[in-house]
Formats: sequence, C-alpha cells, structure tokens
Amino acid sequence: MTPKLVLRNVRVLHAAFLAAMFLYVYLLMIVRPVSQDVRTELIIALGVLAVADLNAALFFRTRKVKAPEEKLRVRPDDATALAEWRAGNILSFCFAETICLFGFLLKFLGAGWKIAGPFFGEATLLMVLWLPRLNVSDAA
Repeated sequence: MTPKLVLRNVRVLHAAFLAAMFLYVYLLMIVRPVSQDVRTELIIALGVLAVADLNAALFFRTRKVKAPEEKLRVRPDDATALAEWRAGNILSFCFAETICLFGFLLKFLGAGWKIAGPFFGEATLLMVLWLPRLNVSDAA
C-alpha cells in the first residue's frame, strides 16, 4: 500500500472515531439518563484512569507514530514503518475513545455535564489534535 492510501484510510478511521464521540452525546440526549448523585470514588477513579489513559496514549504515540514518521520521511517505501504508523494512530484513537466512554458512563449513571463534560472535551480535543498527517515525498 502506498503512504497516500494508508493516510486516507487512517483519516477515514479518524473521522469514524470522532463521529462516534458525537453519537454518544446524541444518544445521551435521546435517552436522557435520570440525574442523580454518582459516588465520588467512582468519579475520582475514572478521572485517574483518564489521566493514565492519556499518559499511555502519549507514550505509545511517541513510540508508534512519531518514530515511524521519521523513518518514512527518509524512506517513504518502508512498509514496516507505514504499518507501525497506521497501528499507532489507531491505538491513539482507541485511547481517546476510552476517555470519551468514561464520560459517557458517568453521564449514563446520572452525573451532570459539569462532571462528564470534561471527559468528552478532552477526548474530542485529542482527536482534533491527532488528525493523521504523513509528510512523505510524492516519489513513493
């Protein structure tokens, strides 16, 4: 596969992950979970998990996206680096989606938007910042 084709495929996946986040919010607007108190321990636990998730995402993104990007700048025809770059991006999207799902869970359990909203916001921000880019020469 050519880098341009892989980039297009990863961008389609990116759009699907981002659209899913908005569909979660839409689903919550349809279902309208009953607002109730959610245990503070659960909120803190999910917050800690979200921070750990973010740290893991940044770690893997550095290893699985940035490093292969550098290899691809030098050798655009490196199929191994291209596959690693693709996998790293998909893994990053999964981590961001997980943070969004933490917010979905909190909202579904009855938490207000002041509590669940930051999870959705962080996940959406990550997805916007992690728009797949691949700068390789057209010679590939």
